[in-house]
Amino acid sequence: LTGYLLSNRMGEAIVLFGSINLPPLLVADQAQMALMESVHKWINYSLIGITTLHILAAFKHHMIDRDATLHRMWLR
Repeated sequence: LTGYLLSNRMGEAIVLFGSINLPPLLVADQAQMALMESVHKWINYSLIGITTLHILAAFKHHMIDRDATLHRMWLR
């Protein structure tokens, strides 16, 4: 969502699946574009951090707790 709004702010055309043109919701504004870039960046960093913690927790269950959590996750 932030990427879409950021692209709107930059005045770029957004094409979904190569054929569907999405209408711009916002007009170009430098102050709001800077805010959207910051929000977009920090959401990405947060997702990377949460994913990393999730992977580390799975390996903790496998290596330290020696339970079947990772095995069950891998089979699903």
